Amino acid sequence: MRKSIALYILILLCLEVNGQLFSDRSNLYAGFQTGVFAGGELFNHQGTVAPSFYSNFSHNYGYVLKQSVVLSPCYSAGLKVTMLYSENWQSDRYSSYKGADSKIMAVLPTLEVHNKFSHYGLFNRLKLYANIAPVFGWSNTSIKSNIFYIKGNVEVNEVFIHDHFFVGVNAGVGSEFAFTNRFGAFVDLSVQEAFFRHPFFVDSRYTLLAATLGVRINLTKHKRFIY
Repeated sequence: MRKSIALYILILLCLEVNGQLFSDRSNLYAGFQTGVFAGGELFNHQGTVAPSFYSNFSHNYGYVLKQSVVLSPCYSAGLKVTMLYSENWQSDRYSSYKGADSKIMAVLPTLEVHNKFSHYGLFNRLKLYANIAPVFGWSNTSIKSNIFYIKGNVEVNEVFIHDHFFVGVNAGVGSEFAFTNRFGAFVDLSVQEAFFRHPFFVDSRYTLLAATLGVRINLTKHKRFIY
């Protein structure tokens, strides 16, 4: 992922900016996301200490889909939907959730502040932005029990599946670059804090540090925009 982001920045620095583009009114974004859950091996919830469920996942990946509309020269609003898969739970000292996995789907109504569109120069194609959004999410967790029974000659572990809803907040920064009037690319770095209750582990929140790389497709242009 770091190589992809470095390549994206290199393209921005090396690409010769020729040809005037027109200001966007609405865009569609689709990207691939990877991230890490911040925190230590253990989670402390009001004095109860146990292995952390989320921060011990070593493989987190997913997809992002977003549509945004420009409200003014410096502000945009949009709706983002994310799907994140977490696998490969690992701990040096514990095996509590070995074999577990998680799926998180979230909806984020976003408010974005960005630089003004320029009719000429680098900012005719480049947009730098920061955004913030409430998070409304649904999570599906699958946890393999350490208790097993023998069926025939096969060891069978019970699997506990639980769905729950959660709320949170998300903040991020990023950039997008227009290669043509219709197509471009973007990179986004974000942090998401979510709050919930779960019957199978003590974690009551998670902090997700995520990076997203994807494509931007312009849907409509401004016929006239006064700056």
